[in-house]
Amino acid sequence: VNYEYQLCNIDDCPKHFEDFRAQQCQLRNSHFEYQNAKHHWLSYEHPDG
Repeated sequence: VNYEYQLCNIDDCPKHFEDFRAQQCQLRNSHFEYQNAKHHWLSYEHPDG
């Protein structure tokens, strides 16, 4: 039996300790305006989560 493997992702992984939630917030920060004021998203994870 022969097996052939192929890599599906050849790009470098993000920084080792980079937070995925923080990345998402950073992408949305420039688009969040409410009641004529700009707001910034902050990542949050509930301690029980």
